[in-house]
Amino acid sequence: MRIKTIINPIVSLQICVCLAACTDFADEMLSEDASSSHRLEVITQSEINLSGLNPELNIARVRRFAALDPNGERFVLADDEFNKLHMFDINGQHLNSFGGSGRGPTEFIRINAFGMDENGYIITYDASQDLIRGFHQDGSLAFTHEGLLLDGLWNRSDRISVANGKLIFSVAEAKYSSSSDFWKSALVAVYNYDGELQYLMGSHDPVNINTDRLYKFAYHEYDRQNNIVYLSQRVNYRILAFGMGEKVPARKFGFKAESYKVWKDEARVDELIDERRAKNVQQSFSNLPFSCENYFFYHYMNMTEDFYESRSHEHTDFYFSVFEKETYRYLGSYQFQDSYALAVTDDCRIITLVDDDPDRLTLGLKEIKVIPNSGE
Repeated sequence: MRIKTIINPIVSLQICVCLAACTDFADEMLSEDASSSHRLEVITQSEINLSGLNPELNIARVRRFAALDPNGERFVLADDEFNKLHMFDINGQHLNSFGGSGRGPTEFIRINAFGMDENGYIITYDASQDLIRGFHQDGSLAFTHEGLLLDGLWNRSDRISVANGKLIFSVAEAKYSSSSDFWKSALVAVYNYDGELQYLMGSHDPVNINTDRLYKFAYHEYDRQNNIVYLSQRVNYRILAFGMGEKVPARKFGFKAESYKVWKDEARVDELIDERRAKNVQQSFSNLPFSCENYFFYHYMNMTEDFYESRSHEHTDFYFSVFEKETYRYLGSYQFQDSYALAVTDDCRIITLVDDDPDRLTLGLKEIKVIPNSGE
């Protein structure tokens, strides 16, 4: 059964007042720059050749996101070629695979988003069938419900986060789909395990208001320790932090790293594709953000001119901007030279994709440390 959302007029008034008061931070220095007093040290702990360790494994095209269980003991990869999910322990040992292309109860037209909960359920969303489904670790179906489209929502991220029995999606509201009012949309939808929409939350950065931006969706990261949802927007280095259920950010932070590119003449929907691409290589783009026990990682990329010819991420540079969660200070930026971040554990280990060739599929495990300089 779907629930109706009843909005308290007093709360609505408070939200409007707060939104009006929160619009003047477009040019603020949002986070203290502490990068000169700290250095980032990233250590490669191990590399795991999944293909060599698991000869029976058949992954044709791995999704560039891994769903990690809250205990950091297992993770799941999606294969976009065969629409299958593959579970591994943290050391890369293959535990199970399930799914496949089709419309059966355990098959997918496309795995649009997925995640894992503390009980070991694998949660999936297939937009083509508009189904939210939960699977046991052996791949058997635990539950299935109609999904986001019935509620007028479009999924906008590979990630489903889980919070105290709630499922968290990055979304856009279909009723605010035009370039003239997209910024009115909530950006996060929270569902229960019965497939019922509990509430919408989150909002656009005020710099988006009354703009006609082409790239306007946002990515969420859920911080379990502090019950906070972070939002990073596609062409914006500022981060908004929301308490659960809130539409007004409790905190805003961010820092324009030296490697982050801002192109004033952004791509527009009415431009030719070649014109857009020429502008895109002048602009940094956000990827899925991450957080761990003490740090928040703003994840972004710079495409080179060769990217649109090759469609290879070898022609894309990936970065983490690192922030201290307690103070939101900017601690520095790190470039991934040889890999792509798929997931981050609570103890700040980074699971990376080193080689996506099916015959030598390799993941890395890195540890990131923030070390004060002498005298700090």
